[in-house]
Amino acid sequence: MIVGVVPAAGHAERLRGLIDCSKELVPVRGRPVIDALLERLAPADEVRVVVRSAKRDLVEHLRGRVTLVEGEPRTVAESLALGLAGLAADDLVLAGFPDTVFEAEQVFERLLEALGAHDVALGAFRFAEPARSDVLELDGKGVRRVHVRPQVPPANLVWGCFAARRGALEGIERYDEPGLLFDRLARAGRVVAVDFDVELVDIGSPRSLAAAS
Repeated sequence: MIVGVVPAAGHAERLRGLIDCSKELVPVRGRPVIDALLERLAPADEVRVVVRSAKRDLVEHLRGRVTLVEGEPRTVAESLALGLAGLAADDLVLAGFPDTVFEAEQVFERLLEALGAHDVALGAFRFAEPARSDVLELDGKGVRRVHVRPQVPPANLVWGCFAARRGALEGIERYDEPGLLFDRLARAGRVVAVDFDVELVDIGSPRSLAAAS
């Protein structure tokens, strides 16, 4: 079984006063930004979106289209864990962020193809603010290290989505950031990357919101 998991329970505190809807519903290129991710998740047999019940506009937008998982996760890692509940260890998980924009085709199809015998396949993108994200250190297609929010980024290549085996994500909620788990797995030789060679835009900050709008 292939399941898409979308963490959409954030508070968007950096955008307070700039938007009048849930961040995931901000229109980018003529439609709510989350809809682009849902379209990309076509290979999934089921898509689960983790959301806080207070985000009523987002809940109503998604009702009947996906499986809604309501909760109050404190971190992205906890949000992902809520979406993984009940899945078997050999199920495949596709995950992306509902507030990012990038121009690439067949993203999750290519990640599934790259996964092979590995545990995680990360989608790699160029990012203008790498210190806000997790920077990848590659060795060919393999990922040697995942540098989580580095003060001095060694590069501008970051991960923005992933495909993984459910069993490899066991205990992800114990990590402050999912990238910390990916780094541990990468150092064990269990992570590969697909470099999509395009820019990732994250609308989670005022600067990036202005750039994407």
